[in-house]
Amino acid sequence: MKYRAFFLIISFLYIITTANAQENAEGKRTFSLDATKGSTVIFTFGQSNAANHGQERYTPANRVYNYHKGIVYEGADPLVGPTGGGGSVWTRLADMMIDSGMADSVTIAAIAVGATDIASWSEGGFLYGMLTETLDRMLADGIVPDYILWHQGESDNIAGTSEEDYVKRFESIRKAFRDRGIEAPIYIAVASYHPDCIADNNGNDTNVRNAQKHLAQKYKDIHQGPDTDKLDKCMYRHDGVHFSSKGLEAHAKAWLRALK
Repeated sequence: MKYRAFFLIISFLYIITTANAQENAEGKRTFSLDATKGSTVIFTFGQSNAANHGQERYTPANRVYNYHKGIVYEGADPLVGPTGGGGSVWTRLADMMIDSGMADSVTIAAIAVGATDIASWSEGGFLYGMLTETLDRMLADGIVPDYILWHQGESDNIAGTSEEDYVKRFESIRKAFRDRGIEAPIYIAVASYHPDCIADNNGNDTNVRNAQKHLAQKYKDIHQGPDTDKLDKCMYRHDGVHFSSKGLEAHAKAWLRALK
């Protein structure tokens, strides 16, 4: 029964991911792959706060693209690739990167899936194949990441994942990039806050947070991203979990500071 439930969850998430991608692509302008030449590529993944589950959609003022499965779309919310139909931190970050002079244009490749734990993304997990297939397709299309951005941890707070297991699982994710010759720096957000765990450490998880920090200390190619557990007030989280418009703006600014 346990395994049947597991496979039902896997099937459901795959269906949702595919349906979201199709729906989010509807009506969007597309471009040739050549349009992304010279663009700064950010590869983003994780769970819902790295996907399209924010309160308010955003359309960048600058030249921002959204790559997914060989197609280049206009880079506007909701992004094609992640789950959800709302707003994203990445479109806002892309605009800020361009405005600050960090990039002339930005291409976002995003595959985050809501409610997923790190085991789902690591080797042996049900999303590991999607991760590696996406990377292989990107390389074949000449879309090479300049920054790899990971925002995840809330589900592992709920699951009670140990620091050791979190580190070990992310190491297999890191290996997927490095085995393919992708040498872009990896930025790991410090993220664990979930209101369902508010009775313990104000909703944060010490094991998850320590693991995320430890990875940035252990590897020279891994850097610490923003600490979004600090954005735990209701003005930042419209439903207690996902970021409000104000929260998305603060989240993007925190990423910009980390990347600089």
